Amino acid sequence: MADQEKIRKQAKQIMDDFMEALSKAENIHEEFGARRETNTRAKAASKQDPDFRKRVFKNAPKVKDDCILMEKKTW
Repeated sequence: MADQEKIRKQAKQIMDDFMEALSKAENIHEEFGARRETNTRAKAASKQDPDFRKRVFKNAPKVKDDCILMEKKTW
């Protein structure tokens, strides 16, 4: 949790700095941005599909135990 909070604060600082820099730009006569208390959406409860795991394993080309086997590509 501490890492998430740290990332949120860093992201907010970056956005605030950017908005401040935009406000100092020349030849722009518009007001920029809006100040918010939070810069992320609230977490919404999601419904889990109990058959999802079965369908994924059924559609996977290669399965071993509880794992989907994938081919590793080189770039």
